[in-house]
Amino acid sequence: MSIFPSDSDYQRTADETLAGLQQKLDTCLDVLDWETHGDILYIYFEDGEKVVINKQPPLHQLWFASKEVGKQFAWTGKEWDDVRGGGTLNTALKQLLQRKGIDTW
Repeated sequence: MSIFPSDSDYQRTADETLAGLQQKLDTCLDVLDWETHGDILYIYFEDGEKVVINKQPPLHQLWFASKEVGKQFAWTGKEWDDVRGGGTLNTALKQLLQRKGIDTW
């Protein structure tokens, strides 16, 4: 169930989140690359792995997909929480980056 009163509130929050992620990813450009196409953020690692984070407007969620896991995140008012209880979007990214040996997140 979405906590957003309107689709535009969801869009604004999701856009702000993706922009914030892009700023953080810019600090890691020596070990990864990223690009966006529409509402999709692609993260590319030196070892060839790709991660996709995209908006899901009908569900008011953000989805995260890597070769190991797919997760769906819903906004709680403070952060994007895994709808299946597996942490936050920020935690998922931090764990992935740590697995890649990137500790600057």
